[in-house]
Amino acid sequence: MTRWQQLGGYIITSENVDQNRLMQFSAIGGRWVVIVLINDDSVGPDNLKKLPEMQTMCQKANLSCGLHANYFGEPPAQFAKRVADLANNKALSPIMLDCEASVQGNTLMSSVAKEIRVVMPKPRGICVTTNSLNDSVVYNGRIEGLAESQWRSFRRHDFRVSPQWYDAPVYGHRSNPWTCADLNMEWLQAHGMEDNLRDASYANKRAVTLASVHPVFYPTGVEGANLEVQLDELRVAKKYGFTTGCQMWSIENIQGNDWNLLAKARDDKLFLV
Repeated sequence: MTRWQQLGGYIITSENVDQNRLMQFSAIGGRWVVIVLINDDSVGPDNLKKLPEMQTMCQKANLSCGLHANYFGEPPAQFAKRVADLANNKALSPIMLDCEASVQGNTLMSSVAKEIRVVMPKPRGICVTTNSLNDSVVYNGRIEGLAESQWRSFRRHDFRVSPQWYDAPVYGHRSNPWTCADLNMEWLQAHGMEDNLRDASYANKRAVTLASVHPVFYPTGVEGANLEVQLDELRVAKKYGFTTGCQMWSIENIQGNDWNLLAKARDDKLFLV
């Protein structure tokens, strides 16, 4: 079992998370958290100041404490060094890279992945959260001017992918397949060996395996989201190759019946404990 097959959580604002909430998250099956620390001026500096206290609290709750880093297009080697320096200096794991608009329609994702593995070699656990588990992002390692034999895909780097399968109305849920667990997995099963997702070095040609997909969901009420809908779509996604493991953005917003819904998801083995 890897931590990606378990239940993880994001912490946006450490000030809003106390020991009781971490214990509750652990009791429901949560096994790790990542704290927003890099490239978020609104919360990052305060989260960094509170990090030693949060690490102690996480240890008491039997939760691994990792970092969340936003990527907005800075030179990949510079970004990778910042992530590695903080992760290594503060003993943070796992690592969640938030890569969205800045890596769409270009090859920056390939360069970011390459540079990250230079400074944080395997088996260091790395996951990329994205709103585009599709061919708008280069997952196969293609870099202009580099021979295909030198490309290194997500699969080759042992990167996991955490698609943002939010049912919030603002994202056009159901009309936008990239926000729906079942629709996105159905697409990935059928087309995940084509274009920017094609890695010809593997027999099945997949740069992102179906088993390496571990989504993140909104708690009920965040931007109008409904956790029950999201988890039900994830159950349907199993017939298209989804296996186990998911995350919550963010644990400070989990309320009321969401705790029961997560308990049911645990019992249904949508994540492992």
